[in-house]
Amino acid sequence: FKATTCVRMTLVKGLNMVHPEKYAELLRDVEVDFIEAKGYMHVGYSQQRLTRSNMPSHEEILEFSQEFVKHAGLQVLDQEPRSRVVLMGKSNKGRFLKDRAH
Repeated sequence: FKATTCVRMTLVKGLNMVHPEKYAELLRDVEVDFIEAKGYMHVGYSQQRLTRSNMPSHEEILEFSQEFVKHAGLQVLDQEPRSRVVLMGKSNKGRFLKDRAH
């Protein structure tokens, strides 16, 4: 059995959107199919400790991701600006179920 694996980095403006090269170093040897950079959303209990200004724009997430992939030996595979998310990985191979061996 082979499952698709993914690490999500939730990016919070003013908190953890620094040193993408250090994140790349930390995750370089992790055996996952994809890494996802997702922007913090000001919803739920997080509203008690963070503000709307902590929500990064999609452009800021993409900029962080582009710097991250330079150091991680990966590439940006896809993005969805409305969801403020960037998908990164080595390749698109096997990304969709129809492309996976059964």
